[in-house]
Parts: sequence; C-alpha cells; structure tokens
Amino acid sequence: MKAKYSLIFLFICALMVCAFIGGKNRIRNEYGNEVCRSGEVLKRRDVPPQFTKRVRPQKMESRRRRAIEFVEVGDRPGLGNPRTLQLEGQNIYVLDAATQQIRQFSHQGIEQQSYGAGHGLGPGQHQHIVGFGVTSKGEVITGDTAARRISIFNASGTFQRSMHPDKAMLRFGLTEEKKAVYLTVPTAVYFNDIEKGTSSEGETLVEDPIKWAGALDGGLRGDARGGVIQFAFYYDVMIRWTPDGSIDYIRNMIGSYPDTPLENINMGYRVDTQDARYRVNDVSVTKDNIHVLVIFLKENSNAHVVDVYNVDGGDYKYSYKLPEYSRGIGVSGNNIVGLKDTTFAVWERK
Repeated sequence: MKAKYSLIFLFICALMVCAFIGGKNRIRNEYGNEVCRSGEVLKRRDVPPQFTKRVRPQKMESRRRRAIEFVEVGDRPGLGNPRTLQLEGQNIYVLDAATQQIRQFSHQGIEQQSYGAGHGLGPGQHQHIVGFGVTSKGEVITGDTAARRISIFNASGTFQRSMHPDKAMLRFGLTEEKKAVYLTVPTAVYFNDIEKGTSSEGETLVEDPIKWAGALDGGLRGDARGGVIQFAFYYDVMIRWTPDGSIDYIRNMIGSYPDTPLENINMGYRVDTQDARYRVNDVSVTKDNIHVLVIFLKENSNAHVVDVYNVDGGDYKYSYKLPEYSRGIGVSGNNIVGLKDTTFAVWERK
C-alpha cells in the first residue's frame, strides 16, 4: 500500500514539473498543441477512464434552458483573491486566497467576521487552503494541503483545534455528518470522521488510479444527505459518494462537450489545459439539487451555463444563465451568489 501511494506521489510531482518547467522541456506537436517532450496529446474518447462502475448517461441529449429573472441585492464587497464560496443560512462564506482566510458576509455584502489568522504554521493559521465546509452550527472547517492539517473554528471565528490526516490532501470537502472528505489524488477518496478521529478509504473509482490521477482533478461538495459530490474540472462526469465511502453513482453531464485533450506523460495522463474547450468551474449543492457552473473556453468571455441535477440519482433537470459571467457559484433558496475576480454579487430570483 505504501509503495502504491509513493508511486502516486511521484507521479503528481512529475505532473507539476512538466507543467511549470518551460522552454526546453515543452514543444509543439504537428497539430500545434504544446506538450512535454516525452508526451503526446490524445483525445479523451481515444483513452476513456476505466471507471469501476458504469457511467450512466443522461436521458436527455440537449439542454432545456429556463429563463430566470434576477434582481441584484446588497453591495459588492472588496476581496483579494476569492477562490470558492459556500452558503449556509443567511451567510456567505468566501475563501480568500490573498489572506488565506474564510471570510463571512451577509447577503447584503457586509463582512461579519473571518476564520483563520492569515499565512503561517501557527494555531489557526493556513499555508494553502484547498477547500472548506460549514456545519449547520456555523462551525468552519478547513483543509490545508501545505500544512497537511484540518482546522476547526467555532461559529464566532475562534480557532478550536486541528488534526492531521493520514494522507496528503489535494482537495477537501465536508459532509453534512461532519466528515471531512479529501482526495489524496483525484482518484483516491478518504473520509475522516472529525468527532471520532477515525479515517477510512473510499471505494476504488478507476481501474488504474495512478494513470488517471492527473486527468480527473476537480472538487468536492457535501450534500444534505451526508454524502459528497465529486466533479472534475475538464471531464463531464459527476460522482456521488455515500457517507460510508461507497460510490452511489457516476453520471455523464448534459450536453455535447468537446473532447478533452490529454497529454500522455510517462505513467499516465493529464489534461492539456491550454487547448481545453470547457471547464466545470464550480458546483453548489442545495437540499435537493446540484448546480453545476460550466465555462466554455475560446468562444467568448461570457459563454457559461448553470446545469441543474437531482442529488438523488443525478438526473438532469434544467439549465439557466447567470446575469453576469462568474467564476464561482453559491445557491440557497431564491438567492444565487456569483463569485467575481475581486468581489461577489448576490441576485434574487423573481
């Protein structure tokens, strides 16, 4: 087992080296795609991931767009580098990477408090937050990949304690049952019970985890049933995990998506993001629905759509468009929050 994860760790390191070393280690192939010298660009349909469970297609083939009228409420606050957001009750929680804090706002855009003492390794500080969750009691729980720890703050913003998971965290989420969920690689999911301090590995997702570790990167969002939704940035699949770590379903998303360009790098694949045509930018999960924000690249800067699915079963329902281009989304009741580059906007559905 240790050897397996050592190989995965080495593979992730190889991906990072290939991504950031420029010039002499990157060339363009005959199609003009930039690749690593040791690699090649393939289309996803040529080498599809071998999931351990059947990927169920949607019953509909095309989107059913719904016209929704919005009215903006409140003010737009200033943020340094907002990365993702979550809504809990009447509060908006935003991860600001500039300060490595979770900042809490009202729906009117008024800042109420923050969670975290900024950059650092001390109690309550963060190095690199890769995800967070908010409990029904207002507690904020963060996952820090660089410090390799999970930190718990009470509803007043006071740091309570931290814990160190057994494995490194690349992505982090929180279930309704106060279980921390994290990806050691995008194909290996772990569940950590924060109250009991126990951890367990989820069901195997793909036949060759190392091979697909660089191609299925995405995020995690807890749902109201104690499970978690996993999505991939550049793959049109959506996975729901049950509270006990088993796979509930793997579903294709609605619509016709361009092929994902893949680079074949030594032990496996990674997405050639420079030639990607779409990106699943964010997901917001309400009691019954999953709102998926899809950005279409290289068409125009405002090409986006929000697709809505049932939590139970993952069936597609309808699609709508936000009033403005947004990089992130949060949904609660009739309110929708769109995350911008340095702020957010709150819209109310009429």
